[in-house]
Amino acid sequence: MLWLFSGCFEPEIYTQIDDPAFVAHPPASIRIDDLSGKVRSTIKQSENAETRIEIDVHYAHCTNPQSRSFGTGIDGYIRVTAKKRDKMIGRSQCDFRGDPEEEEIQKVYDTLLKRLQWNIAQ
Repeated sequence: MLWLFSGCFEPEIYTQIDDPAFVAHPPASIRIDDLSGKVRSTIKQSENAETRIEIDVHYAHCTNPQSRSFGTGIDGYIRVTAKKRDKMIGRSQCDFRGDPEEEEIQKVYDTLLKRLQWNIAQ
């Protein structure tokens, strides 16, 4: 019951793998497009890599009082997308409240890599 009133918000991370052929077949290198510059990766990075990881932090601008009254209180979402050239490999996404913390962005990134089984050391 205390959890209910503590204001805790543990968002669920939704992950979708669009091309299972990439699961357990990590690329030799990736390019990370992360405007925040907060994501740490164990995969070798290269500006010329065909596989790209896009980090998108989207702020919702919902001012509808009716939506807010239902307790959604979502201020935006974090989406991490993996693509090879322009072909979708997979994506992970979760909602956030307030401003997203570095740890939240990293957790979404790590979740996608874990589902893709791309956890390799540099």
